[in-house]
Amino acid sequence: TGSGKTLAFLIPAVELIYKLKFMPRNGTGVIILSPTRELAMQTYGVLKELMNHHVHTYGLIMGGSNRSAEAQKLGNGINIIVATPGRLLDHMQVGKVLQDLCHLIDEADRILEVGFEEEMKQIIKLLPSKKKNQSFLKIT
Repeated sequence: TGSGKTLAFLIPAVELIYKLKFMPRNGTGVIILSPTRELAMQTYGVLKELMNHHVHTYGLIMGGSNRSAEAQKLGNGINIIVATPGRLLDHMQVGKVLQDLCHLIDEADRILEVGFEEEMKQIIKLLPSKKKNQSFLKIT
């Protein structure tokens, strides 16, 4: 996965929250799921560069990171989240409600291949009812 493909889904996501005048108090507008920590960090790096001239908040949620710090960031409002499925599910199961407008899944086939199918089902189940019908974007 190169930064070109990553930009292909990040730019429309940033444009969406910009047009909606999304602010930190609005919570989460975009969730980008990555199958591995390495891919999540790479995606976050590209996002960080892209967000240099924007006021929107963004964060990285993944296993091996400080769960308390992540929970605090979620509480303060992260407009764009880059996450691994397992850690995102951990936060959702303890009541972190995500006001997601758009779901972006990077390499969805790999997420399922590496054993996150059950986590994906649980994440979808925990989404607010009106958001369950949102379409998922598969980037391969």
